Amino acid sequence: MISLITSLEAFLNQIIKNNFNYKQIKRGKSLILNKKKIESSQVSFKEKLTGVIAQLLNQPDFSIKNAEIIESIMELYHLRREIIHLKTNALDEMGLYFKSIGRLLDIDLGKLIVSIKEYINIVEPNFIE
Repeated sequence: MISLITSLEAFLNQIIKNNFNYKQIKRGKSLILNKKKIESSQVSFKEKLTGVIAQLLNQPDFSIKNAEIIESIMELYHLRREIIHLKTNALDEMGLYFKSIGRLLDIDLGKLIVSIKEYINIVEPNFIE
């Protein structure tokens, strides 16, 4: 599960050309970000999945057309973050990680793998067979 998101992040960084500039709108201001800034914490994972790729592909409605796939990927991304950054704020030792582990056991990993494969192949046709 962790490797799926890491692989997708690596793919996104790989397909962004070195001379690509992303126009980011934040708090009503327009910023132009180069590849180095896109790969930094200035651009969230979700923004890469949606805004950066939409501009890269010149498809303004990319996020709308692929909302279900992006939603599945974001579900996995949030679970990955939750597992990596486990919080120990339960009242007892048994409850420390119960919620996170429960979510991990309940995910449909097969569906998520298909979503990531579909997303990659939308961005780069026939990249994964």
